[in-house]
Amino acid sequence: MKLYEISQQYEEIMAELEGTEGALTPEIQQRLDAVEDDLKRKVENIACLIRQFQADGETCKSESERLTALRKSRERAAEGLKAYALGQLQRLGLKKVETELFVVSRQANPERVVIDDENELPGLFFTAKLTMPFVELPEELRPRANREPDKTLIKKFIEAHPDAPIPGVHLEAGESLRIR
Repeated sequence: MKLYEISQQYEEIMAELEGTEGALTPEIQQRLDAVEDDLKRKVENIACLIRQFQADGETCKSESERLTALRKSRERAAEGLKAYALGQLQRLGLKKVETELFVVSRQANPERVVIDDENELPGLFFTAKLTMPFVELPEELRPRANREPDKTLIKKFIEAHPDAPIPGVHLEAGESLRIR
């Protein structure tokens, strides 16, 4: 019997009791006891299921955390091996190594902006980020603004004006390992 059916039977018995003006006949008492026993058994089974699902959820959470840690460990190991292989290819002056399974080669990366000294960087090359509710935007924004160098703008400026160095900044080219 389903829990809602037990509830319906219980309500029917209560309505019947009202019809007899609260007189608890032996027949009504027997039906009431049977419904209560069914209800207790059903609720107990539901409580067992709830506990089992909660335990399963905790097990899944723990396993997820374990797998996340394992994933991160494997990613770090792969990055370490890539850096090692790239370093060896660079040391030996090799651009590419072909094997039966893979072609491992050095690949030039685009230049990236490296901030040597943020204090020397002109204000033109900063963006400001503000964290506050919109309705509180006052006129005096600067003291609460969080300045951050805009590396995209800096790179565009350096590429457009190669003869105008920006203090505290330089471009740096690197290489990465490519496996096909």
